[in-house]
Amino acid sequence: MNMFWSHNLNHEIIGYKVAMLVNSLLSFELKLLIAFLQKDCFEVYALVPGLLREEVHVQSDPAGRLVITGDPEQPDNPWGITPFKKVVNLPSRIDPHQTSAVVTLHGQLFVRAPFGQSDM
Repeated sequence: MNMFWSHNLNHEIIGYKVAMLVNSLLSFELKLLIAFLQKDCFEVYALVPGLLREEVHVQSDPAGRLVITGDPEQPDNPWGITPFKKVVNLPSRIDPHQTSAVVTLHGQLFVRAPFGQSDM
């Protein structure tokens, strides 16, 4: 069984707490963020509706921190999407050079963050 946590609009932690989530948002908030602990990595899923692939950025560092930001090209867009930033602190080190992120055309973000060398 995979351990996971989920963060929803009501700021409730659902499931097993594997990581601590720190919010640092402007107006827009991710609709859902879920992280899974796998054998060799963390998998993070988030909904980023209304944003294009090039408008979503993910940064990672070896300490296990993911920074997910969204910055719409049109600040006065009709959907009300505003810039946001979400910081996710994972409970162990990760390999930032092997971390990958994919945003689908339907506003789904998937991040795979392999464990760092010291945690294997």
